[in-house]
Amino acid sequence: MKEILKVNNISKTFKMGDEYLHVLNNISFNANHGEFLSLMGPSGGGKSTLLNVISGLESPTKGEVFVHRKNIYNLNDDERTILRRKHIGFIFQFFNLIPTLNVEDNVKLPLLIDGSNSDDNYSYLDELISLVGLSGRKRHTPSQLSGGEMQRVTIARALINKPDIILADEPTGNVSEKVGHEILEILRKCNHELKQTILLVTHNHKDAAYGDKVMFLKSGTIPDKYVLHGDDVSESNIFTCLQELNI
Repeated sequence: MKEILKVNNISKTFKMGDEYLHVLNNISFNANHGEFLSLMGPSGGGKSTLLNVISGLESPTKGEVFVHRKNIYNLNDDERTILRRKHIGFIFQFFNLIPTLNVEDNVKLPLLIDGSNSDDNYSYLDELISLVGLSGRKRHTPSQLSGGEMQRVTIARALINKPDIILADEPTGNVSEKVGHEILEILRKCNHELKQTILLVTHNHKDAAYGDKVMFLKSGTIPDKYVLHGDDVSESNIFTCLQELNI
């Protein structure tokens, strides 16, 4: 399988007055094309910081991040911005939609920012809106949508530039359990049908079970002993790991 992402010995330390807070400590893992990874850990344990480092939004104290075998921290700020725009899609817990734009315009916003006017991209726009089940809501603004529908818009928006990697930070955190299940099914469909590589951050062991691989962030590290692969990924095994790690 083709390697899309490699995280190599990442550490991140923040200075808090005269003290140092070590949030990430020598974290390493990789993700292949079309792989679905889940990351679990305690609140405030560094999961979002790790996503920020992976996406180039926040520089590590030590270590390297490779996207398509290119070290993103050897790039300048403008080059990292372009790489992020073309290769990484974001899905957040908070929807971050433009309230004055309808569904279609919110989804195609990254195309406009990127200056892309390709007919292929705009054809893909209709495909994505259909994929997330919003074909009948294209002209609706966010205020006319439910929370689940707004999250569907953010998923389509994250996919519109056909990024290699989707970083999903607690995407079911602001919706009901039923809607959360629907959101995860859409992500799995994107993973299977569009071959998107997905890194899902979640507190929910049921959500994590959608992954091909499940990792646990504890005290700034990802213990190899508790990385679940393939047939070992199940809700019961994930729950057992959470108990043993006291997360």
